[in-house]
Amino acid sequence: MQALEQLEIYAGKSGRLTRAQVEELVPESRERNVFELTKAIGSGDARRALALVTNMLRNREPPLRIQAMLLRQLRQTWRAKELAAANVPRAEMAAAVGLPPFFLDDVLVPARRMSVTALRRSFERLYHADRAFKSSRVDPEVQLMRLVRQLAEEASPRR
Repeated sequence: MQALEQLEIYAGKSGRLTRAQVEELVPESRERNVFELTKAIGSGDARRALALVTNMLRNREPPLRIQAMLLRQLRQTWRAKELAAANVPRAEMAAAVGLPPFFLDDVLVPARRMSVTALRRSFERLYHADRAFKSSRVDPEVQLMRLVRQLAEEASPRR
């Protein structure tokens, strides 16, 4: 069923929905959200990154899945950074990174902004977060929020 049809059925005879109802009924694309989250982290925008991850959690995205998507996106970002440094053409780069060419800038922007050191630290943080998700009694959502803040603060140009 298409999103508009779902909204129409939910609205009923009144035909009215609140913004909150629409956001609840039509969750945003996971892939788009993770691209936006990675961009926010890569630019050091902790506030935006936390707002995005909060929205993902509100849309019932499991913290461990968000962490896995972040890891995948970070891998693609690092690979794009290496390929850009080697002056690989965009079409070849997109194929090597595993993205359609029109999404390539979604990994190139953070790749240009993040140093290799920041990328390495991000991978270390993701590794430790993965272990904590699986072995700690701390709420996974709290752990994820901490992780996202740390990743964004490390990538911040003000650092």
